[in-house]
Amino acid sequence: MFHRLLSKNRFFMALVLVLVFVASGLLYLNTVKRQATRDIQSTQERVNAPKPPPPGETAESGHWHGDVWHAEPHEAHTPVNSPALVQENFSGEVRGESAAVALVNAQVAAPNQEASAPTQETSARMQTFHEAHHAWREKYHELIDQYSQLNREMSEVFPKTVEEWKQYNANSEMWRRYNELWAKQAKIDAKLKALEQEMPSPPTQ
Repeated sequence: MFHRLLSKNRFFMALVLVLVFVASGLLYLNTVKRQATRDIQSTQERVNAPKPPPPGETAESGHWHGDVWHAEPHEAHTPVNSPALVQENFSGEVRGESAAVALVNAQVAAPNQEASAPTQETSARMQTFHEAHHAWREKYHELIDQYSQLNREMSEVFPKTVEEWKQYNANSEMWRRYNELWAKQAKIDAKLKALEQEMPSPPTQ
């Protein structure tokens, strides 16, 4: 009778231990999902956050073109080939002041052309970030699904009654299957933790 009582106690202790492991796995899975959601929301907020104006400026006094601040309103300039500037006298010669204004306009246009380069570069960096973050998120959710599936399989194969426990004790193949699932889940858990450290960060503006 003492041996029977001891066997039952061992069974219930082992059952409680495994249930604790399964519950811990479910709790960790929920924690990982919540953390992933917070990380994604935080990343999106950082990406969408407007860049503050430089010192001495306000949001109403200008705007950014990439990494270059432009004051508003833009000063209008007359095109080089405007009739108001390019006027020919009766002899067909262009007045000297038109050539001078054309030179000034060319000098003003050059920085504006250069200012468009940072905007294109920033857009390219953001596009690269979004593609990398999308690939990372798909891989992360794939591992989460695998972890959940293994957790369900472990719960199904583990003995829940005394009779099932006796069958497990008499069948080493069942224990081998359970240990195999446990080892696979441990590997996925390690991959999840490593992948969390590799989450892409948005480019700095």
